[in-house]
Amino acid sequence: MSLKILTLAAESAPLVKVGGLGDVVGALPQALKELGCDVRVALPHYHTIDAHPEKFKLKRMGKVTLKWSGQDDIPALAATTEIGGIPYYLLGNPYLHEGRVYGVSIEEDGPKYIFYSMSALALCRHLDWQPDVIHVHDSHAGAAIYWLNTEHQRQARQFLETHGERVDDSQFAVSK
Repeated sequence: MSLKILTLAAESAPLVKVGGLGDVVGALPQALKELGCDVRVALPHYHTIDAHPEKFKLKRMGKVTLKWSGQDDIPALAATTEIGGIPYYLLGNPYLHEGRVYGVSIEEDGPKYIFYSMSALALCRHLDWQPDVIHVHDSHAGAAIYWLNTEHQRQARQFLETHGERVDDSQFAVSK
């Protein structure tokens, strides 16, 4: 049985790349697949991806629904493509703005990435696919980890990886 890994990130080359995060998330799933893992990637469905539909061969999946702001069954339109044998799921979002990946404030990016995080978890239910590990890259998908550690917990390990962040290791205790 192979390890099932769901990768969540704000960007992944070649679909969307702003910086080094896109490079890492573009390469790591392929390396994990070569090790025998069942890897799937969920990204926000930015308008810039739709600018090249023939390049990415997107297929519409329909709607993934989730609870949001006290309302049930809020739709996140979903599309899929495959890159290097790895399924990529693109999740639509009422908070995505045309022309840019990252906003200029937390007021803009907060709702966008929280909605994305929650729709990625709803996607797993929609696919009837339970990951063993949810690998979150940077804070953009951090709401997924928070949600999984509440009373709504699913049986998956979570791993948060930060890119380009300076971490003061004196904050961490190391046992020998």
